[in-house]
Amino acid sequence: MPLVQAAEVYRLLQSGNFGGDILIQNVWHFGRESPGGTPSELANDWNTYMVPLIAAELNPVVTLTEISVQRIAPDESEIERIAGSRAGVAGGNVALPSVAAGVVTWRTQLAGRSRRGRTFWAGLPFDYVSLSDGSSWLAAGQARLNRLGNGIRNRYSLGGNPGAYYLGVWSPKLGGKLPPRDPAKGLTMVVSHTAQYYICSMGSRRLGHGL
Repeated sequence: MPLVQAAEVYRLLQSGNFGGDILIQNVWHFGRESPGGTPSELANDWNTYMVPLIAAELNPVVTLTEISVQRIAPDESEIERIAGSRAGVAGGNVALPSVAAGVVTWRTQLAGRSRRGRTFWAGLPFDYVSLSDGSSWLAAGQARLNRLGNGIRNRYSLGGNPGAYYLGVWSPKLGGKLPPRDPAKGLTMVVSHTAQYYICSMGSRRLGHGL
């Protein structure tokens, strides 16, 4: 596949809470091959299609709240926000402790550390029988992570949505830390993902950082 180059890059932040008081934040970046997108278009698409998909895989201890989207390259836009309060619906098991998470690794068209991303999923259902052996996921647990990975990647691939947004990994080192940023250098399109078998500690993760 030819290397896809972005003309615009958007940063999407999905906020939530664990047990009503522990903040959860995950970040994704999206590109467009041509100008003309808007933060509100992406925010509404995510709210319509991804929030229900994500909530279906999380324990009710997690509530998905605000979505915020901003264009970050080549220039910065105003931030579009959508309020929400959607609890997870995957009951029947306890949830992972708030300091732990399942991990999806996103892989792009190019190799290298700056071209990979990870999403840490807090609040996944957890047990010692069918989902996990206590430190790693069994087949059913990995299947849940794959449903999340496939759902996001299928929606945000070339031709996957009317707004033509695609999931990518953003590198501030390559694209620039301050505007004006270079969307083509900074964003690389995601082409696959891996549902990691291990259960990760959240201790080393910086709040609000992600793809």
